[in-house]
Amino acid sequence: MTSPADGTMDIDSGDNHTQHASREPKAERPFDATIFNSDVCNAIEEQMKVPGAQISPFQDPEALQNDDSAILFNIILKACLGESPMTVEMCKGVLLCCGDLKSALNKAYVNKSFNDILLHPNMPLQVLERVPKKEPTISPSSSGGIKDDQVLGVKAGFERPYIGNAAKRFIRTLNREREAFGRNTAVNNPYNFAISVVQSSGTGKSRMVQEAAKTVFTIPINIRQESKVAERAYPPPDRSLRGFFEDRVNYDDDQQKADYMVLLTVIFDKTQQIIRQLFRGSTGAALAHQWARYLGTDETDIEVGKLRKDFYDDVVKTATHVELSLQTSCKRLVATVQPVLDNTNTCFMYFDEAHLLTQEIETPSETHQRNPFHNLGNVLSKLVNYRIFFIFLSTNSSLKGFAPPASYYTSQRSIDGSQLVAPYIELPFDINAVTPVDAEHPPTLESASKVGHMVQYGRALWTSMWQTSQGDDIFRFAMDKISANGQVADENDSIDACLGVRVGFTFDGKLSYSKESKLVESHMRVATAIPKHQEFLHSTSPSEPILAEAAGWFLSSEKFKGLAIEGPKAIARALEDGFLARGERGELDWRLKLTIAHDEALKKMNGPPKHLSNKPYFHVPIPFMTFLEALFHKSHHKKIREATSITGRDGIPRLAEAFRSSYVFFSHFALAADPEMLSPFGLATALVRGMALQARDGQASIDAVIPVHIGKLTDRISPESTSAINMQVKNRKSLARVSIDRSITVPNFKKPVLSIIVELGVTGKHEGLSVTKTKPSSRETRSKTSAELGPNDYHYEIVARGCSSKLFGFITDDLEATYRAILGAGTFLEDFARCDEPDNVEGLWEMKPAFQGADQEKEWVKAKAKAPNPTT
Repeated sequence: MTSPADGTMDIDSGDNHTQHASREPKAERPFDATIFNSDVCNAIEEQMKVPGAQISPFQDPEALQNDDSAILFNIILKACLGESPMTVEMCKGVLLCCGDLKSALNKAYVNKSFNDILLHPNMPLQVLERVPKKEPTISPSSSGGIKDDQVLGVKAGFERPYIGNAAKRFIRTLNREREAFGRNTAVNNPYNFAISVVQSSGTGKSRMVQEAAKTVFTIPINIRQESKVAERAYPPPDRSLRGFFEDRVNYDDDQQKADYMVLLTVIFDKTQQIIRQLFRGSTGAALAHQWARYLGTDETDIEVGKLRKDFYDDVVKTATHVELSLQTSCKRLVATVQPVLDNTNTCFMYFDEAHLLTQEIETPSETHQRNPFHNLGNVLSKLVNYRIFFIFLSTNSSLKGFAPPASYYTSQRSIDGSQLVAPYIELPFDINAVTPVDAEHPPTLESASKVGHMVQYGRALWTSMWQTSQGDDIFRFAMDKISANGQVADENDSIDACLGVRVGFTFDGKLSYSKESKLVESHMRVATAIPKHQEFLHSTSPSEPILAEAAGWFLSSEKFKGLAIEGPKAIARALEDGFLARGERGELDWRLKLTIAHDEALKKMNGPPKHLSNKPYFHVPIPFMTFLEALFHKSHHKKIREATSITGRDGIPRLAEAFRSSYVFFSHFALAADPEMLSPFGLATALVRGMALQARDGQASIDAVIPVHIGKLTDRISPESTSAINMQVKNRKSLARVSIDRSITVPNFKKPVLSIIVELGVTGKHEGLSVTKTKPSSRETRSKTSAELGPNDYHYEIVARGCSSKLFGFITDDLEATYRAILGAGTFLEDFARCDEPDNVEGLWEMKPAFQGADQEKEWVKAKAKAPNPTT
């Protein structure tokens, strides 16, 4: 390919606006993105027509070929600055050192959009100074897309003493995998010793492996893709290694495998050389610690240190020219690090931000059918006999890439081993939480609704951000994280993530794999299990007050209409699409109603949501009766306020008086793992976190509980001051009377407790609300003459039947059908339009849609009576 003799491009001979503007030097004119993009496109077209060129540039519209990248780089510089500070030959030299810039040029060329590339960090300083900076956005990184001071906060978190045992547990887990190798038959051995750490953003993946590197010799690699200049992320990437992988994304499978073998070989050899030069005589944990300090020397918040950079620059340069024996190099390195053989792992190598490796192949062919991750996995299988374990960390990449089902691999897997190591997800929450026993000041509802208290719970990210960036709005930051900063193809994913945090729901196994993967990757949902067969995953949204507040704000933002409107529509859609488990329709519907009532009560108290920096709106206490009246239609309020206890015992106050100085405090639901979590101790913990509880499957008598604080906002939260709203939910009308055992949650019979029994599927004249009052038992009658209290003397019970706007005040007429869709189809009799008309119901039965045993009994009795000689 040839270019003009002086190596520059003439781009000022295009359309009229360019010619007119050229009267004034470009560097002195305000930058115009539209004109710039047009100038570049015109210059590309002109270059395609340059006479005398042996091979005309830009002949392939789908990719840059030969010298196209350097020519385009020169065009862009001149279009931006008026005169290019570099010739085409100089541009070639820059691109040889900056593979990521070359990839970015190719992407811009294919998309015919060149404005974003001007903000690439490898652009000349004159360009970066001339182009207006974009507002910061969230990058696809566990700590990416945050401001400089926030990055410093994350970096500071990495430098603090490590809290918890996650790193030690991780090391033990990998050692157990290694130890099992010698005991298994070939078919049960691993295909390779590679494990994926797949978990939501901010859960401490990178911090865990960094801590593990202090005791197990570790080769760290970070291949995070480049973000815009206004974005920052930590830990910083190894740019030369990232460029190595980016340059080979479109290579065929065999070439990728060969190059990866060379790369690993050189890494092993170079590492061994440095050990022998600088750390001779050190082995094991001592060497691991020295090596980690060596690579971390002079690292900043945005750049790796010079020693680590030079190390990988040298690796990439050598790997491009030399091919050595992979297995021999691996064996030598392992022997150098730990000469004494045992069954533990001698060395780790981890790839942080490894989503680059799992990208889909744009144009598959016979020779290129697998992504880099699968090809690298094939290479790693050659090292299964050596004591090195490979670790892949990422948040935003495809979980199927890191945890591929067996069908993703060829029959070659059965040669040496046929098992994949199950992904690692065990990363702790609440590592910064202070227990009530250790707290300097006992928790109260007033203190529990402050940001400083809220950040203790959930992933460590919240505490790190709050401690180092207290001037920044942590709720805004969390809202951007849960919504992927709005940069998603389907906004329903963000809505579903928010509902998962606040209401809680369970996905439906295999049908939801893709959906759950996206929510874990980009919307802060947490993976709780990936079975060894790796065909599906389990996920949840643990209790995180900061994220619950952010979810409330997101659904109340300008483009949405709040939880009362968006919630039922989204859940009905998810059920229709088959994503959610259908067995809990009624309970899910009820948790949604309770959360909507919570938000409606806040509107009554404080007006519509108004976002104030670091001041929670949703995560605040609500007076007991304010919440209850927000839940039910105003026509039922008098009946509720004046409700007596179940026994109606003399001297027991009515419901409103009994709970006069009481509060509910929940911004979200969490799952109770056992019956003990519903005890006063568990409920007091729930109050401290500001959460309501969803009972586990099979829990007797109760499906959900809202803890209640009896006392002032400034009174200490304790099991002794905690009561409850117990709830049992049925999708259909119960045939027998349902009762709730109050002693499960509030065994102190002197303390008032409310139970709500809900039969959501009831329709027609049976719909409505009633207050339970039963005839006292003989025991309870006797107790009236004594000081002894029965279990139901301070037990209040409401029975709500139906799911319409007549029962729940926040349901509008146009949403009734949506709630019916959530509950699912009723029986043919419940959905019969004239179910309240006996005559029409009789006509329905005459169609024989089903058979009633009572009718058959009557017919046989009649027949027997008419018989001339009835038999016995």
